[in-house]
Amino acid sequence: MATFSVNSSVTGHAVSWAVIAALRRELSDLRRLARRNLVFLETGVGTDNASKKLTKFLEKTGADFVLGVGMAGALSPSLRVGDLFIVERVIGPSNIVILPNLCSLAKLVRLNGANIHVGTAVTANEFVCEVNRKRSLAAALKPDQMGCVDMESWAVARVCTERRIPFLIIRCISDLLEEDLPLDFNRCYDSQGDLDALKLVTATLLRPRSLKGLWQLRGRSTLCSQRLAWFVDQFLAIPEVRGLTGVMRPSSNSS
Repeated sequence: MATFSVNSSVTGHAVSWAVIAALRRELSDLRRLARRNLVFLETGVGTDNASKKLTKFLEKTGADFVLGVGMAGALSPSLRVGDLFIVERVIGPSNIVILPNLCSLAKLVRLNGANIHVGTAVTANEFVCEVNRKRSLAAALKPDQMGCVDMESWAVARVCTERRIPFLIIRCISDLLEEDLPLDFNRCYDSQGDLDALKLVTATLLRPRSLKGLWQLRGRSTLCSQRLAWFVDQFLAIPEVRGLTGVMRPSSNSS
C-alpha cells in the first residue's frame, strides 16, 4: 500500500494541490477560496478527457497532491442531494483503493447541515440518466457498501496511481438513486466533454417537460459547488493536512 509523509509541525513550504473537476460550475466556488496553493483544472466529462488532460497538466505543471471533485449520482438509497461523499475505492476497468491516510484526514471534516459519507465510486464512461441503470450499478455493490456513480474518478485515480501522486476524491450528490435525469445528457456534449448549448436547447425543445427538472438540477449543481468548496476549505485547514510533505512511496494501490 502506498504511503506518504506527514510532518509533526506545519512546514514552511505550502505544497500544491491540483483540484480537478469535469465542469466549470463544479469549480466555481472553489476558485473563490483564498488559498494560494490551489491550482485548478477543468477536464471535460468522461474518463478519456479526464485522463488526457490530467496527464498533460501534470507533465507541464506538476502538483504535490491531486484532489478530484465534482457531482455524482447516488447508488445508495440513503444518500440525499447535497450529501458529500469521500471516495475510498473506485470501480472502473480496474479497482483502485484511495490512500487510507488521506481518507482518514478527510473524515475529520465536519460541516453544519451537510452529511458526509464514505464509500465506493463507480465510474461509467457515460451519463447514467435512468433509474434502471443506477439500480444495475448499485446491485454490484456489497449490501453494506455506500456507493455513487460519476464519469471521471477512475481516470483521476489511475493517472495519479501510475505517477505515484497522492490523491483524494470528494463527490457531492446531485441526483438520487430512484430518479431519472431530465434529459439524456449523453446527447448534449461535444467530443471535448463540453456542454453543447445548441444540442441542449434542441433536446429541451423536443421534451418541454424537462424544463422543470433542468431548473431543479441547476439549483442542485449550485448547492454541490458550494458544499465542495466548504469541504475543501475545511480539509486544507486541518493541521495534519497543512503539514503534508507530498512524499509517496513507490508502490501501487490498484487491483
